[in-house]
Amino acid sequence: MGTWVSVIAMATERWGGKLGGFLVGIPSTSAFSLFFTGLYVSPSAAVSATDSFPVFMSLTGVFLLCFGLTARKSFRAGLAASISVWFALSFLVVLINVNEFIISLVVSALISVAIYVGFRIWRTPVMRSRSKTRVSGSLLVLRFVFGGAVVTIAVFMSQIGIPILSGMFAAFPALTISTLIAIQMNGKTRGTEHARGIAFPIMVSIMLLCIPYSIAVHYLYPSLGLVTGTVIAFAMVIAIGIPYYLFVEERLVPSTG
Repeated sequence: MGTWVSVIAMATERWGGKLGGFLVGIPSTSAFSLFFTGLYVSPSAAVSATDSFPVFMSLTGVFLLCFGLTARKSFRAGLAASISVWFALSFLVVLINVNEFIISLVVSALISVAIYVGFRIWRTPVMRSRSKTRVSGSLLVLRFVFGGAVVTIAVFMSQIGIPILSGMFAAFPALTISTLIAIQMNGKTRGTEHARGIAFPIMVSIMLLCIPYSIAVHYLYPSLGLVTGTVIAFAMVIAIGIPYYLFVEERLVPSTG
């Protein structure tokens, strides 16, 4: 899992904001968390984790909007505030016990629309630079640890019988955070602005790719099994993602920076 996260983030840095925002939205930690939960616990445990997954994943949009608005003056302060907001809202979801899949989907749709409108109203910058950046060894280690740790915790929560926390950690924005850090560190004087500029594309990509992936897992794992269900779920992501990237992305995410 750590290797997968590292490869995607390296491609993000090398080929710029448009491709980067798209790639970060491809199910990675979430897909691996659900797959290994199904493998080491049971497919039904993975399905239970998806009950709350959409609403947790939509909170990544809140995280990204918060970052885009609060990181203007300080990258560290903006990132810390955004992570704190994500955890606070996630634990609120746990306390409310949102574990009905349809309710989770409806709530995630409402949050996603609100966050999308927020990005359009506040006009955070959108960067589509194709410039290449250097990838440091420390950042590779950071992604490796982030990715592996998130998957491990998500599977462990299913093992001890807490599927809502499994869904929470499966949706944790590990790749998003490590990518923002990488862009800021490699961007020299405009690093923070470039990191803010990729927040909007990532948000839309996640909503269009990760949440449909969880829907596929929810309905395919019980009927088709772990491997076939995962393959078809990723095929759905590809079927949605390629037309979005080629024809729709620049309309949904207009350049404002």
